[in-house]
Amino acid sequence: MPALLRAYEFTGDALFRDQALAFLEGWAEYAYDPQSGSFWGSLELDGTPVPGPWAASGYPQFEPRGLIDLWAPEFITAQYNPDAAKSYAQSYQALGDPDLLDTAKKWAALIRDSLPATDTLDETWYATYSSDWAQHGTYAEHYGHIVDFFATLYEETGEAHYLLSARTVAQEAIAALWFEGMFRGHPNKPYFEAVDGVGVLLEALIDLDAQSANFTKFGDFDGNGVVDGVDYQTMQTHWLTSVALFENGDVTGDGFVSLEDFSRFKNDFFEGNRAALGGGSNLIPEPRTLWLALVGLALLRRQDAGGHYSPWRQGVVQASQFGRSRFPPVPNVPLKRWSCGECRRAVGFNCRQSKGAV
Repeated sequence: MPALLRAYEFTGDALFRDQALAFLEGWAEYAYDPQSGSFWGSLELDGTPVPGPWAASGYPQFEPRGLIDLWAPEFITAQYNPDAAKSYAQSYQALGDPDLLDTAKKWAALIRDSLPATDTLDETWYATYSSDWAQHGTYAEHYGHIVDFFATLYEETGEAHYLLSARTVAQEAIAALWFEGMFRGHPNKPYFEAVDGVGVLLEALIDLDAQSANFTKFGDFDGNGVVDGVDYQTMQTHWLTSVALFENGDVTGDGFVSLEDFSRFKNDFFEGNRAALGGGSNLIPEPRTLWLALVGLALLRRQDAGGHYSPWRQGVVQASQFGRSRFPPVPNVPLKRWSCGECRRAVGFNCRQSKGAV
């Protein structure tokens, strides 16, 4: 789709535009499955979805069947899902068709529900990847396309929650891929490989950085252009309750107001932007209130570390544990992982809670 749209941009020939629109609108109409909120991996010529399961061998094994496997390794499974999502956002940017924006928003909802990018189908011919590789994250190219996708939606809609999603995915990518002073192509590869799309990720991160001046809009629940005590009171009022996404105290976009929302709200806006916000007493909660909330945050994280799964707490992983068939050999060296969800926003692998690189 980007190639057809670029051809239309350079030549002005409506044939290129019409071909792109025909494909995008047809796929949106027939491939989207409202019941699951996902898309079918392939369609018959009459628009009928091709059901699963995947073929076990032979040439048909490379045909996507059933609903898409969002984070599947695209270059060996013929699935280009992040690229497809990005195509709808960019096509809306170029043509302004509201139907394209509607489909892009459906992609956005699906992607958010599928984060972190650590799950792929295990009943396929690439099951070894699903069990041994996917649990640690996805490829740099996937991360890059998704960051660019959400950033484009923010540019076109002005809705700050899309920028927050772009920032969240970027942080996940950095946490998973930054290793010994470089970006590797996959969390399971302690080396750089250009085919994994590191360049795509780097370009997306650079473009996202240009939006950094808008990051302070997160947490502005009343829409007055500043994150202040009124927004803090909104968070308190809806504490530990379910709310609409990114509203009434939900900073993270999970639909629930919790200590993680407070942590991002405080760290990203009150502390980091205190001077920019004027430093007035009306902008900062009472110190005693913050202290009590931080104590609660520490207790919750301590409990969470003991009983809840998080992909950031997997510790040192020996590459020798990973399957080798169908995949490049991996040197027998430890892969560093984050010790907690909070610290994955730090630069490098140094934990801000003095837990060290794990």
